[in-house]
Amino acid sequence: MNWMDLLRMSGSNLKRRKLRTYLTVLGVVIGTASIVVMISLGLGMQQSLYKEVEQSGGLTAITVTGKEAGESMMGYSGQESSEESTQYVTDETIKKLSELEHVKTAAPAYDMSVIMLKGKYEAYVQLTALTPDGLKAKNIELGEGSFPKQGGSQLDILYGNAVITNFTERNSQSSYWETGELPDINLMKDSVFLILDQEGYYKSQEQSFGNAAGNGDGSGNPGESQSSQSVKKHAVTASGIVAGGPDEYNANAYSAYCDYARWATIRRRTQSIWKA
Repeated sequence: MNWMDLLRMSGSNLKRRKLRTYLTVLGVVIGTASIVVMISLGLGMQQSLYKEVEQSGGLTAITVTGKEAGESMMGYSGQESSEESTQYVTDETIKKLSELEHVKTAAPAYDMSVIMLKGKYEAYVQLTALTPDGLKAKNIELGEGSFPKQGGSQLDILYGNAVITNFTERNSQSSYWETGELPDINLMKDSVFLILDQEGYYKSQEQSFGNAAGNGDGSGNPGESQSSQSVKKHAVTASGIVAGGPDEYNANAYSAYCDYARWATIRRRTQSIWKA
């Protein structure tokens, strides 16, 4: 019996048991497809994890923190931990760290929670001031625009791709996650007011609500701009936006970044906001 006879016999048997043949082929196809899908999902998740780790500085980045130079309404408990550092991270500290063996770059960073205002919208955003070396180490992929400019007194912001979803209407508090509609704001083109003094902003809001209640006629809308007139506002523009849509998560999606030197200039102008 040669190969042609074997093939002829196999074909004849398959034709006589059509249902069994069909189910066997279907099982093989489903099993193969399942394996391919599982492998693809595993590789995709692995690549996504690697990318997120790289955007966070990778496994070779170490964050060194010192005593807080100021206070923020976000995450401030009012009590000091017994393990809290008593030393500040200064220029001298950064210089010493950069001189350590195997350290390639030591760059300062300052994290702060800020309020951003645009028309009837407000947002609470985590803003980080970084040097060019610090920004480069974060491996940020730009969607449009460029990285924040260095030096000068005018602050420009690199927005995370999901920061736009943080903006809510002051009166209704409706957000993108409730309505499914993005705020009527173009971060790349619109100028936004930045407020560093959150405590002063909240106090002005309370005064505005108190004045509205005292009038008794509903006047003095707390959402109007007069509620924050006593608080220092800084007009900022966008330098760029991180790659991705408003629903796409990455390590930088909900953060905003600015140039450290420019921020330091603004901080000196409003030094009374922070405690020495």
